[in-house]
Amino acid sequence: MAEQQLSINSNYKKTSWTSNPEAIFERGTFELWYQPVYDIETGAVLYNEVLLRWRDEQEQLHLPPEFLPILGKAGLLARVDALVMQKALLALSHNSSLQLSVNLSQETLGNREFLEELELSLQEKNIDPKRLRFEITESAIAQDFSQALTFLTELKNLGCLIVLDDFASHDLSLAKCEALPIDTIKLNQQFLKRLQDDPKSEAFAKATLSFCQSLGQVTAKFITDESTLKLVQAAGFHAIQGNHLHQATAIPEQAPLLKSSDNSKALATRPSETITPLSSPASKGELTPSPAVELPEKPQLWRRILTGTLLISMGSALIGIGAIAFTHRASRIIVDNGVVNGRVLRLRSPIDGTLEAFYPRPGTSVRSGQVLMQIGRSQDTEQALLQLQGEVETKKNQLLAAQQSLAFLQSRLTQQESEYERLWTVENEINRRDVRQKEAGLEKAQAQEKSARLDYERFRNLRAEGAIAQQVVDQAESTWRVAQAEVQRAQEDLSSTETAFRASQERIAMNRYPNWGDSFVEETTQLRQQIQDQTILINTLRADVRIAEERLRQAQSQYSDRQALAVTSPLDAVVYSTESEQGETVNQSEQVLTLLDCNELWAEAVISAEAAARINPQKPVLVELGNSEQAITGELELIQGVSPLGDVERSKRLQVQALVPSIAPELVGKSLSRVKVMIPPPPAHKNTDQFCGLGKPTRLTFSTENKSWQQQVTRFVPRWVKNLLS
Repeated sequence: MAEQQLSINSNYKKTSWTSNPEAIFERGTFELWYQPVYDIETGAVLYNEVLLRWRDEQEQLHLPPEFLPILGKAGLLARVDALVMQKALLALSHNSSLQLSVNLSQETLGNREFLEELELSLQEKNIDPKRLRFEITESAIAQDFSQALTFLTELKNLGCLIVLDDFASHDLSLAKCEALPIDTIKLNQQFLKRLQDDPKSEAFAKATLSFCQSLGQVTAKFITDESTLKLVQAAGFHAIQGNHLHQATAIPEQAPLLKSSDNSKALATRPSETITPLSSPASKGELTPSPAVELPEKPQLWRRILTGTLLISMGSALIGIGAIAFTHRASRIIVDNGVVNGRVLRLRSPIDGTLEAFYPRPGTSVRSGQVLMQIGRSQDTEQALLQLQGEVETKKNQLLAAQQSLAFLQSRLTQQESEYERLWTVENEINRRDVRQKEAGLEKAQAQEKSARLDYERFRNLRAEGAIAQQVVDQAESTWRVAQAEVQRAQEDLSSTETAFRASQERIAMNRYPNWGDSFVEETTQLRQQIQDQTILINTLRADVRIAEERLRQAQSQYSDRQALAVTSPLDAVVYSTESEQGETVNQSEQVLTLLDCNELWAEAVISAEAAARINPQKPVLVELGNSEQAITGELELIQGVSPLGDVERSKRLQVQALVPSIAPELVGKSLSRVKVMIPPPPAHKNTDQFCGLGKPTRLTFSTENKSWQQQVTRFVPRWVKNLLS
């Protein structure tokens, strides 16, 4: 399928949002696009990587390089990460077979609120964490490795999978990579280029790939042509991704990748930003009247025919009206047991102490930053501070000892390698001298052989003239043969010596100290392993020191004086309930009161799973509030399967909403689903004494998917009946 170009207007005036990054959130919408990652053996889709797009007010689509640098300079990338995470979770909740991968920026690493919001959302939407991956680049992790290690470990503990993205082994050592809780490694484009264009680096590239395979699944990105695909298949990667396989699209791809000759058919097409259905305009002209027909002369028969025709028309009209009414009712699902619900925030005591002042009362409104209570500090303050200070000092001493041990091991390894180098230098010099001696011996033997050969030839000639005896010739021949054997022996000695010299130059074998070479290799391997273990220990201790120092800093800021600690409201809200009174003693993390966020309300109900399956999630929902004559329009956000008892009890323990929806008696024992419809603030939004309309009964009207059947029925109804009903 051919790639569809993104509609990007390069002349669009960007001044309003380039100078004001907040305008990106206010004057446009973020969209999730997707690119699949395939299993290189089977072609199955392992997961889809989420790629961010932004659509401005003029419906122009912008790629990340246009808006992410602006948000990064303004420090808003963590906000973008949270938004993308929520959109991805919503997509996962609507498709139980979908798996996604979300990119995180360096700003999010170490963000505790992100982890807490992720955990609550996974529980609320009942999503398996293994269906969600998070991709973090090597450079982002290297900026603060200890912080990243702690954050990724907690992310892994939630059950999510970790992808080390854009890896090139430039910023992270191999020891640090082994310390990370990663499941997948994506190698960058430079690695593929090195593997393809530089034969000298092939051994290094294969060694890096082998190391990555020992850590987890290895994915090759940027597959842009068939030659790169074949290279990756031969290299031993586990997964592949790139525009040659599938372009980024607005809908997740779940179909497997076709092989061989069908590869071209497997390439996906990016869908249009807006899809406009083609239709031919209906003719609005009137039909030409029929020519006049002469009536029969018998008026009685004419009246009978006219009366029969009228009765048949009226019968057709009644049938049409009934069919339309029936199909109208069949195309709607009406739920009468809905209720207005909202998000609650439970405030907990930050310290142990006594409530010296407690101001909030249920139903009262509070502003962000308003003081809600004064908590007097516990008498165990000094003891807690001393204990934290001792913990910090202990961690620092452990870190110092580990650093000194690492320095000693590195010095020992350097000394060992230096001694080894000197030994090889001596070995090479001795072998070089032996080669020169053997060469001299060969030259001497060759000279003697030449002299003996000349003597033999001269004596043989004299013998032919009868000047000397045959015995002298035989003796000269024997001397020449011995000289020839001496030359051959000298050549063999020289060849053997040269082989030993080459082996020492290439450090293959050490003739004079073979046992010492084996001992060196073993000791060096042990030293390197100890250095690697010590490096991991130091990284862990650094993280422990940072955490301990942060705890001490927080404790010192809380206990900096003996005045009561003021607890303020984190948002504009309404006091929903209180769990303590003035004068009571509270413990740290004990719940004190609950706030209701009136800016985020929704209508919620529990219906049968059969009815939920018929709901069209793309259509708006009509919401009628109690006895109010005015209805409002909401947007369906969640359809979640629940069990009649287990999930309700679990939601009571984990709920972040104020109310738990009730179950109608006729639904007991059936398969149920929870539906959640986001609504704008209702008329009672400002009535804080009524908790912003919380708990108000609602009537929800959903659209269903049976339009085609309705159209088939209503097309037989006469036009004048349709006009009458409309």
